Amino acid sequence: EEAAFEPKVTGSASRTWSPRSSSGDVSTDRTDADAGVSALLPPGTSVSVGTTARWADESSATLTASVTQPLLRGAFPAVNLVRVRQARIDRFVSRHELTAYTATLLADVEIAYWDTYLAGEQLAITRESLALAERQLEEIRARVAVGRLAEIELAAGQAEVASRREALLTAEGRFETA
Repeated sequence: EEAAFEPKVTGSASRTWSPRSSSGDVSTDRTDADAGVSALLPPGTSVSVGTTARWADESSATLTASVTQPLLRGAFPAVNLVRVRQARIDRFVSRHELTAYTATLLADVEIAYWDTYLAGEQLAITRESLALAERQLEEIRARVAVGRLAEIELAAGQAEVASRREALLTAEGRFETA
């Protein structure tokens, strides 16, 4: 939006040339060039300066300058700078939106990290509890073999191992999901 108030430079050049024909017509050799600078100022003033030059049989040059100031519409800087101010506000808002998005992304990443860490710790605990249940089942089997426990106690130990294996599968799934 600030570019609307930057100076604009224009220019062009052309050359026309034709040789004499065999019938003796006059040849044409002419060069035209023009250049200018124009700008719109914040108060609404339009300023331009330009020059035109022609080189032919006779050379000529013209310099023009103009200043235009609107009296009503667009005559004050506040009116003409509205779009520039709006663009600055939009940029300010965009920066804060980016900051908020970045903060949210970082928080989400941190939460995901800790969720994964927790799932890993729970998986390790579940593996240890399965190993403990398997050791207890072996102890029950040994006691049943020597007659110190009834065979019915084996069912409880096997149920506990099965329960721990199921918990291990659930914990592995949670870890993979995390």
